[in-house]
Parts: sequence; structure tokens; C-alpha cells
Amino acid sequence: DAESVELKIYNVTGELLKSFLLPTTYSLLPTVVSWDGTDDKGNIVPNGTYFYQLNVGNKSITKSMTLIR
Repeated sequence: DAESVELKIYNVTGELLKSFLLPTTYSLLPTVVSWDGTDDKGNIVPNGTYFYQLNVGNKSITKSMTLIR
């Protein structure tokens, strides 16, 4: 049974902006995610600080990043 792997991007108020469903941890290929600075609706988000959260099964890690165009 494969674990789900998901990457989520949030703004500083905690609003979910973008979700990426990734290949499972059993994939032999490296995975690269490129975020184009848009939300799930295709709207361009402004420059600033965002948080990304990587969820693998029941484990999670959250880090911050800065979007600069």
C-alpha cells in the first residue's frame, strides 16, 4: 500500500493556495516541482513570503520561502 505524497503552498494567513499530488515514495525517479507563482485557480500571487508543506503519509514538514519575480 503506497503512501500519499502531497506538496501544499500557503500564504502567511494560512490560506491554501496550491496543491501538488506527487508520485508515491516508491517511485524510483527523482521528483522536481516547479511553482509558477499562481494559485490553484490560475491567479498570480504577489511577491512575498509563503509556506510550503510536504506531507508523506502521516509525516509532515513545513518551511518558508520567498517569492520574488
